[in-house]
Amino acid sequence: MAYVAVLSASGKSLMPTTAYKARKLLKSGRAKIYSYRPLFTIQMQDREEGTTQPIEMKVDTGAQYIGVSVCSEKHEYWNRRYDMLPNEKEMHDEARKTAVTEGKNFVIAPHALITALMAIIARKISGLLLL
Repeated sequence: MAYVAVLSASGKSLMPTTAYKARKLLKSGRAKIYSYRPLFTIQMQDREEGTTQPIEMKVDTGAQYIGVSVCSEKHEYWNRRYDMLPNEKEMHDEARKTAVTEGKNFVIAPHALITALMAIIARKISGLLLL
C-alpha cells in the first residue's frame, strides 16, 4: 500500500496517509500538493495540529542485500531493498591487497558505508517524516 507524507497548515509533520485518502483530500480542497520528491507530500489547508506516533527507520545490512524500512508499530510506510554489486567479493579482495594504512589492511565494509549513506538520507527527509 502506498503512503503519502502529510504536513499541517503550519508545516509541522503529521502521520502519513494512504494514497486513496490523499486523493480525496486533494479533490475536496482540504489539502494541496506540497512536493513530489523525495516523497509525495501534501499540506493540509484546514488543520494546524495533530497527534503523531513514533516512527522508526530500520536498516538490515546483509551480505547480499541491504533493506531499509520506515515503520511505526502498526504500519510499514516505506521500504527499499538494495542489491550489492555482483563482484563485491573480488573488489574487497583487491582492496585488501592494495590499500594499506599504517601497515594494516584497510577495507571499508560496503554495508557500513550504505548504512551511513542511509542515515544521511534519513536526515534529509526528516522534515517530511518524524524519524
